[in-house]
Amino acid sequence: MIKKNIFPAWGIACLVLSAFSPLMARALDSYDAALDKVKAMQAKADPVKQKNRTKNLVNLKLRLEALKKGQDVNAGDDMTWSALAWAAYVGDKEIFDYLLSKGANPRRTDQYGISVFMRAAEGGNMDIVKYLVEECKCDPNEKDREYGITALMRATTCRRHGVVNYLLEKKASVRFRDKGGRNVLAYAAEGRNMDDMEMLVARGADLNVTDKEGRTLLMQASEKGNLEMVRYLVGKGAKVKARTKYGKTALIFAAEGGYLDVVGYLVDQGADIKARNKWGDSVLDIKTVDPAVKTYLRSRLKAK
Repeated sequence: MIKKNIFPAWGIACLVLSAFSPLMARALDSYDAALDKVKAMQAKADPVKQKNRTKNLVNLKLRLEALKKGQDVNAGDDMTWSALAWAAYVGDKEIFDYLLSKGANPRRTDQYGISVFMRAAEGGNMDIVKYLVEECKCDPNEKDREYGITALMRATTCRRHGVVNYLLEKKASVRFRDKGGRNVLAYAAEGRNMDDMEMLVARGADLNVTDKEGRTLLMQASEKGNLEMVRYLVGKGAKVKARTKYGKTALIFAAEGGYLDVVGYLVDQGADIKARNKWGDSVLDIKTVDPAVKTYLRSRLKAK
């Protein structure tokens, strides 16, 4: 059963503050005005290059239409997102402020415990993120209930560099792990976010952290064929010969994906072609490994 959100007294104070802010003085005055703005944004969005943005605007438009028809301002859609969450994700402060003036709860979470603040971090809107942290006192280290993912992890995956910098300034921790054991660097690797990787490492994020399966960041980057990330991680001290609890290595992950460039680099850095997994198979014995990669690895063994 999904619990209803309880709106605390300090949350009400947050709304009162927003009602008298200079930003609110310029706010929209009706759902029709908000809908017109969304339609204008849709018209400007390139349907090919901005496919995701167009889709997100459609979702915001549907929520606003439902509110216009009398639905509770804090109700969720089929994805359990409120209109305020969509406005935060799309990144429109004016619509966000209007929804606050209509009683939208800035502390609302969906059925997975993902908050409006986390959606704002994903969307990359600094004005909304700052408002939620500085006015509503949202915790920069807040985690969702279902997966234990922080706002910093979400912003890092989505390459929201400004939000990442801001959250770090607000003492967001780089050491937290989600419920699967992954840290913020794993999310940077997933999002191919090299721009923030260096900064996160400098802040103390662990390059050799493992998830519950024993998978390292290097394994994840190898599995995706991300040579740039692989080079970076190895250069910073990632363990090339590390194994999962099943004995799987970064080399095996890369070989299964057919990433010959990554395979070659890992071998050059000391990856063991003869290393065997829990079942006694080397990379050359595993059926899921690309045949071309096996041929290459055999040639490397003969050359030694």
